[in-house]
Amino acid sequence: MEGMRSPFWPLVLVMALFGATHAIASSITTDVPSVEVLSDSLTAAHVGPIAPAPTPTSTTTTAPSSTTTTSTIPVNPACWNEGFAFAEENPEADALSTRIDAALEHRGFDGHDVSVSVWVDGWGEIATHNPDLRLHPASNQKVLTAIGANELLDLSAPLSTNIERSGNDLIIRAAADPTLTFPRLMAAIDAARPAIGPTIDRLIIDASEYPQDPAAIGWLPNDIPGYVGPLSGLMLDNNRWAGAGPLTRNPEQANGERIAFFLRERNITVDSVLVTRLVKPAPGKTVATVESAPIGSLVGTMLLASDNQNADLLLMEMGRLTSGVGSLAAGADAVESVLYDNCGSLDGLINDGSGLSRENWRSARSLVQSLAAIHGTPEGELLRSQLPVGGVSGTLAGRFGGANAGHVQAKTGTLHTARALSGWAKMADGRDAIFSVIVNGQAGGSVAGAIPAIDALVKEILVRPGPPLIVDEAPPVVAPERPLPNSADESKSPTPEQTPDPQPDLRILQAE
Repeated sequence: MEGMRSPFWPLVLVMALFGATHAIASSITTDVPSVEVLSDSLTAAHVGPIAPAPTPTSTTTTAPSSTTTTSTIPVNPACWNEGFAFAEENPEADALSTRIDAALEHRGFDGHDVSVSVWVDGWGEIATHNPDLRLHPASNQKVLTAIGANELLDLSAPLSTNIERSGNDLIIRAAADPTLTFPRLMAAIDAARPAIGPTIDRLIIDASEYPQDPAAIGWLPNDIPGYVGPLSGLMLDNNRWAGAGPLTRNPEQANGERIAFFLRERNITVDSVLVTRLVKPAPGKTVATVESAPIGSLVGTMLLASDNQNADLLLMEMGRLTSGVGSLAAGADAVESVLYDNCGSLDGLINDGSGLSRENWRSARSLVQSLAAIHGTPEGELLRSQLPVGGVSGTLAGRFGGANAGHVQAKTGTLHTARALSGWAKMADGRDAIFSVIVNGQAGGSVAGAIPAIDALVKEILVRPGPPLIVDEAPPVVAPERPLPNSADESKSPTPEQTPDPQPDLRILQAE
């Protein structure tokens, strides 16, 4: 159907049970190998069959039709959407609509494609500008990812990477943990050495539940490793510990070779490294488990810091949980099911969880409808509490300060060719407004000056004199001056020194 992503399964289920046949050179004696030495050792002989490098995607994409009709978009017949329509003869709503129309004259919108929708609780959708125009939503895509994750995943549970001994094999069960680091995994293996023993026939990386290509549809060549690591079920250090090469083409095998190097340096013999994609190894005895922070914390970090890695792996995990296939495509199907069940809008395309894909398409009205559908529900209040707060936290800490502080809870979105902001605003009379503003540069042009225009428009919703609202919540998370390494909300490539420290509440569990 027009405007909808056709269901499809992952492109890659192609590499099954292959092994490395050469050990890393015995002349290397460092306790912890450097990236350079390790990456040099990952030749084709060590890595085995390698997936083709991700195909670069053109920067020029063709948007779906700019208008939609209800006949082409699935609508849940159980939903009653009368509250979304504008209530006629409302002078206050008319005055706000007039102010928003004037704000659209801001020069920051000049020459760009702009989609705007503003809905006010009790009034309906009171202001629009090209509301059905499908544009790149950038990191506003993470709002949809969060809606799905909050409903489908156990927010109190961690993602657990298990280390198992099966006969004379050591199995590492991938868990799509975006926070897993090499030192933490190695600490768990080191602590379990008595149960592992001195000899391993095969180090098996079980990637059977996450058959995902390293790159998503619509990612540009510089997105890996600039804004996200190559995707895989087993992530180590965001899969950004080495440059282009085996790690980019075959992350699980490269990570397995890195682990094998560690074991050999500690006098544990490892004959070969296998990555299983089509066959799931039989369960062994768990000797250690490495846990992430609770999934709810990962969702919060995804929204506050605009963390791409969290977003894409959470989408993969939703696919695994609902279909048994941990891919972005399966996760997108799961999110669309949640939107359908909650009376949200299915008008658009989902190709990743982070918003990096230039093949994601979403209109402002589609985002507002999905938020309005859960407004006032426990699901809506949870999402609202997770979003950055204007003048207070996350990527909005430096915006909407002063008298407006605490009155905007929204997700930012920034690519070179896109700026967006979607979420809630508290009006002066106490009413809740839900808004979405998406700006795209025409013909792939920059929209660097659009943020002041977006903020000016949202401030017309607030029009709030007086002191700032006191927000009763955790200490502020300050927006960084430099780009976060996994953030789609920045336009410059980050440096390795900017990688955040591992979250402090991660745990390593040793089996008894």
